[in-house]
Amino acid sequence: MSSDISRLARRVRPALFLGALAAIALVAVPTDVEAQAPTATLKAGYIPGTGTLYLVGDQDDLPDACVRPDEHVLIEWNEEGPIGDQGLPELACWDVNADGVPDPSEDLDGNSVFDADDCRGETGPQGEQGEQGPSGLLGLDIINDSSSWTETEESQVYVTTLACELPGQVALSVGVNGEGAMNNVVSIAIVGSNGGYYRIRIKGGSSASEVEAQLVCATVG
Repeated sequence: MSSDISRLARRVRPALFLGALAAIALVAVPTDVEAQAPTATLKAGYIPGTGTLYLVGDQDDLPDACVRPDEHVLIEWNEEGPIGDQGLPELACWDVNADGVPDPSEDLDGNSVFDADDCRGETGPQGEQGEQGPSGLLGLDIINDSSSWTETEESQVYVTTLACELPGQVALSVGVNGEGAMNNVVSIAIVGSNGGYYRIRIKGGSSASEVEAQLVCATVG
């Protein structure tokens, strides 16, 4: 009989080591899972002294039960494990408190839609101080002028001269202002400067005397 056990043990030991672990896991399965429809059940005898396993069952070449019931332990397991519990739903990145409920405080962009736009991490550390930027304009001063325009030899082209109000200012642009602006103005531009005076050229319209030029000046630091 001892030689029969050794022969069975040598034949099944590699295949049944993991099966024994599966049987141990089945012991801890909750009752509601155990109630599920079982699959084919496998049986083996376990020899505690040597750690040997040998198959038992209904097959012709296998013993029906443990060869030595008083010394060997009968182990049973299924070919397939039980179906596990339903997993938890995926946690959305906006769900800060992980309760699965969209809370108003989690709608960071305030559009009542809870999506990736509401997923923001913690505020990062303060960045380093940047380099000093170039000096900007110290201020703007808009000068309006209703001085007379002088008609040139060109048809409907007029010129005038304007100056910025404060010393050291430079002109940035010029335009027309007010409801009395010349009809059908085609263009107005600064066409030259001399000692703080700017020559303005306007083209279009029918009456230059109705145009109010607007010079935008700035103080450069």
